[in-house]
Amino acid sequence: GLASYDTVLFYTDVGHFNEHQEAGLLEFVQCGGGFFGLHTAAASFRENQGYHAMLNAFFDGHSKYMDFKVDLVGREDPITRGLENFTVTDELYYLKHDPTKSHHLMQAYDETKDETHVMAFHHDYGAGRVFYFALGHDMAVLQDVSFQEIVRRGVRWAATSKLPAA
Repeated sequence: GLASYDTVLFYTDVGHFNEHQEAGLLEFVQCGGGFFGLHTAAASFRENQGYHAMLNAFFDGHSKYMDFKVDLVGREDPITRGLENFTVTDELYYLKHDPTKSHHLMQAYDETKDETHVMAFHHDYGAGRVFYFALGHDMAVLQDVSFQEIVRRGVRWAATSKLPAA
């Protein structure tokens, strides 16, 4: 079981949950656990509606691999406080997402489609916490210091909802 963990991080692109596995994860988060969905977590377990409802994200395609700027829109949030906008080379993810159910932290503009897309957000799920961060396609972005700091803070927030004072 997951009871001995504070948070779970999914960075997956395939797979299927059976009903028991999905129910176990959802119960873990509802009862106070943390969940961090990174990049392809929104594309995983496509048949598991409960998982995607908890995540509040469903993969709906992505841009070509390209440079784009990530704009921080939730600057007073513990995950983004003190950070600056940054540019990455990655896929810009398109998500089916209900913006009224999450607190948006970052977005990016896709010049090829003339659209702005959410890149990171979080919300409560029962007594638990869910953080999603859309970046993370390959080593280029994984080595980016802004990406690394957001991952560190996101894991900590999902586990506790608190971060040390800046």
